[in-house]
Amino acid sequence: IHNLNSSGVNFVESRVPSSSKTQFEWKQYYSSEYQFKKTTTYLSPLKLVSAHQFGSRHTVMALNKHADYLPVYQNLLNQGFDITHYISYLKPEEAITIYPEWFELDSQNTQFHLLQGIPQFDLIHEINQKYDFALMLYNDEFEGIFCMYNQMKYATGSRIFAYIAAGIPIIISSCTESLADIIREFQIGIVVNSKERKNLLQVIQQYDYQQMLYNMSKAQKHYSLENNIGRLRDFLKERI
Repeated sequence: IHNLNSSGVNFVESRVPSSSKTQFEWKQYYSSEYQFKKTTTYLSPLKLVSAHQFGSRHTVMALNKHADYLPVYQNLLNQGFDITHYISYLKPEEAITIYPEWFELDSQNTQFHLLQGIPQFDLIHEINQKYDFALMLYNDEFEGIFCMYNQMKYATGSRIFAYIAAGIPIIISSCTESLADIIREFQIGIVVNSKERKNLLQVIQQYDYQQMLYNMSKAQKHYSLENNIGRLRDFLKERI
């Protein structure tokens, strides 16, 4: 268990190892008071949002090509989308020395907005109120980097659960197999490959946005802290 607090709990769950299944998955359960419903439809231009941590360019971006979001975002901006990215834990004065190209994009493109991270509850509420889709898109050209391929295929990142709590549909790369399975199971977003990502507006128009919002309620209940508190209690009893 990691980061138990008033809003929810991060929970690392072990699975029985197999040749094709995740051995560990990271889930984040939010209290229902931290979950929001979205009922409005979207307007043009579509407002997309991403909120995740930036690491060192030398330790993350240079080694993990899939983590290089910049060309992905540039392509989406060329398609006419409005994108907001929350820097998360880095202060602007720190981030600008590591990612000057992001700040350059922010200064040159009026439809790209780079914002300082805010507390989790405020972030979830703001995502619900201001944006149409959450982004989990990656530059999924792995170039034979086996460890990166497996990381994307089997990892279960906690960011997806913050987006579920915010109640907005999620657009996610198909290479994130474990995460994409969640989107497919609850039908709360759109799973795209690299080709579809480059024609994203046409792909979005094939989906029923209101239905995805409706489906989000089931996903929120499934991943709510209240619905999983029994598992957490049993886990603690076994180890205390």
